[in-house]
Amino acid sequence: MRDTAAKLASLMGRYATTATLPAPALPMAALGIDALDLPILLLDIEDAFGIEIGEDAITEDTTLADIAAAVDAEVEASAKRPRRSLVPVSCRPWMDCAAA
Repeated sequence: MRDTAAKLASLMGRYATTATLPAPALPMAALGIDALDLPILLLDIEDAFGIEIGEDAITEDTTLADIAAAVDAEVEASAKRPRRSLVPVSCRPWMDCAAA
């Protein structure tokens, strides 16, 4: 979680409008990150970690520690999910089996 929190603090620092450094217990509003910044920050977090955590995961009252916990949980959950194969398992009637 320590690496997650450090990476998140770096991402949040781009959006913070206050001189206060992102700390684990400070809510987004205390950093000057408002509701308009949250969707963009969420996309940056999802891109940085290669996950999807959903738009409800971050509000103006959410702290860095809350987000780090959500990110760590999703990273762990996504590691346990089976990966989809890009190659078709079998030919379907609408598929060109010669191309598969």
